[in-house]
Amino acid sequence: MALLLTEVSVSAGEVQTEAQLPPAKTPRARHPGRAPLPAHLERREVILPCAPQDC
Repeated sequence: MALLLTEVSVSAGEVQTEAQLPPAKTPRARHPGRAPLPAHLERREVILPCAPQDC
């Protein structure tokens, strides 16, 4: 706001009008998350060994 008052190309009326406008931010819609995998897909459990220093 303080910077707008020192701007040469902006009038005091424009500053007042801009100050009265609601914020331009629009809230984001919540993402539904990941969809579950289809039931017909094969499921496998794979255990990957790791070195002790990686655990």
